[in-house]
Order: sequence, then C-alpha cells, then structure tokens
Amino acid sequence: MDTLPYLLRRPVPRTGLVQSRSPATVAAYRTRYDGMVRTLESSWDDGRYGPYEVAIDLVRRAPGLRRASVRQYRAAILQHLRDLWDRGAIDEHEIKTVVDMLDTAKGMTPADARRATSFRTSAGRRKSASRIEIMTVSADVARRRSSVAHITADMIQLGVLVGARPGELFSLFRAPDGSFWVRSAKFSIRNARGLETIRRLDLSLLGQDLRRRLEALMLAIRALLADGATPDQLLRRCQALLRRVKAGYDVPSRRICLYTARQQCAANWKARGADPAELAVWMGHASTDTATRHYARGSAGWREYMAQPLPPVDPELVAKVRRPDRFATAPFRQKRSAGYDYKP
Repeated sequence: MDTLPYLLRRPVPRTGLVQSRSPATVAAYRTRYDGMVRTLESSWDDGRYGPYEVAIDLVRRAPGLRRASVRQYRAAILQHLRDLWDRGAIDEHEIKTVVDMLDTAKGMTPADARRATSFRTSAGRRKSASRIEIMTVSADVARRRSSVAHITADMIQLGVLVGARPGELFSLFRAPDGSFWVRSAKFSIRNARGLETIRRLDLSLLGQDLRRRLEALMLAIRALLADGATPDQLLRRCQALLRRVKAGYDVPSRRICLYTARQQCAANWKARGADPAELAVWMGHASTDTATRHYARGSAGWREYMAQPLPPVDPELVAKVRRPDRFATAPFRQKRSAGYDYKP
C-alpha cells in the first residue's frame, strides 16, 4: 500500500486501521472494470479505451445512476489504476487526470440518485418528457428509414397529442365525418374498466399537416397488417427498434418508451385545466383516480399547450365516469372533522 501514489491509497479512518481487500473483492472489481470497457466498446466502437475514457463515460452516465452504483464503478476504475501502477504502465500525472475526472462523477451523485428515480415508474418507464426529448427520439427512430421506423416515430410524436395507448393505434380508423377512433384496449364490462369499446381521439392540437400524418400512420399500419403481421407482433417490433435506438442514450432518456407519449399527453391535458372526469373520457378510463394517481402531473405539461382551449366532451360519457371519494376512509374523515385542510 505504501508504494502506491497518494491518490490511490485508501483513506485511513479514525481507528488508524485500513481494512484490506480480499482477493475475491479485487477480482470482482477487475471483472467489473472489464465489463465497463466492453460496454463502452459496444456502444461506440471507436477503438480501445483506457481508464480516462472509462472515467469520462462514468461522468456522462452519472446523472442517471444511484450513488452506490457510481461508488462501485469508481472503485473498479481505481483498482485498475493500481494494477497499471504495479506494472509500471502509468505515471502519477495520468493517475491525477483520471482521479480528477472521477471526482466530478462523485460530486454529482447525491441529487442525481433522487432525480433518476423520479423519472421512472415501477416498470422503469418515464412518466413525462420534454418536447425536445420527444422530438429527438422520434427523429432518431425515423432515421432508420423503414416502415416500422416511421410507424414508431409517428406513434411517439403523435401519441403525445392524441393520448392513445400504443397498442390501440393499431386499430386506428377514420369515420366519415373525419374523426379518428381506436378500439379501447382495456374495456371490460366484468371488471368495470373503460367506458366504451371504441373511443374517439382528441384532435384539437393537430393541424392539417399532423392530421395527414395521422392518416398516413393509419395506412402504414394497415399495410403491414395486410402482409400478415399481427398487432402484437408489430408492437413488439416497434418496441425492439426503439430500444436499439435508445441504447446510446443517457439513462433518463433511455427510459422513454412508447407509453411515455400517453403519459405526457395526460400531463398536457391536466396543464390545460381539464376536469378529471373529462380527462378520463379522453384517456378511456372508467374512474378519475386512474389518471389522477398513476399518470404524470400537470406540472410536467408543456407550456406551449397550456393556453389551448379544451374541446367539448360528451356529457353522457362524463356522467359514466366514477368519481371515488378520496376521503372516504376513516382516517381521512377524522382529519377533516378535526379541521385539517386535506387536499387530494
């Protein structure tokens, strides 16, 4: 340990005893470092990578990693630096350059651990995304220049505006009056889910160009279905293509998926001041609680749409939406009677 440079020595605690690493721990750090190099090579394929390039990649990915993960990756890189020093393959100046870069990643971790978790749901999907992120992902997918790529790109970009589930867009059809409809994916009389078997899409945010793109999307989907593909197969192909495109993204952007578009649409509706029951009608929910509790908040809505007027909603459908009393349980009733200002 004394032969190592100061930057590679382990800190001495108050007890004065430095806990030594077991051979198994050292081997695990070496294996982890080799995996980091392989991941970097497979992502960029620009040649061989040294510890400085691996440290830069860690800094790039740190905003989406947990603090413990960054600490483990840092320890693996430091172990590799110790190995290089023992072989005489690195000098102190190069070590200082790498360690300074690692200190940058280490300083990013406390806030980033909370931010990374706020971007995802229990399934690891982003609940909201900025307009720049949506447009960037859609453009990157469209560059693949295939029919599936164009369908996937339009599902992302148009899904933010119409709010249909990804699987529902494969049942998209146009009525004689020019409105677009989809078959509700989760309608069930037995389980009291959904309002109708088919649902009209909200086109209030679509201009003529986007409406033509929506019709082109419908025709492209029908062409692939006519070739023998099933809706489930086509959806899996779109999801697989999107995963390949996102492989080089940072973690927050990598969690954007087809369903993020629907989540963002709900946030835009909330930002526009939609009544919970009206929102449930457009989203195809049987209860106001679904979008209120499980979808993105209105604070994540895009500002450019906040001033847009809301389209009319069928009052008969609004009357069918369940409005559960969120204060129906005894603890809520007791706090309300005690004078607490309890807000949903």
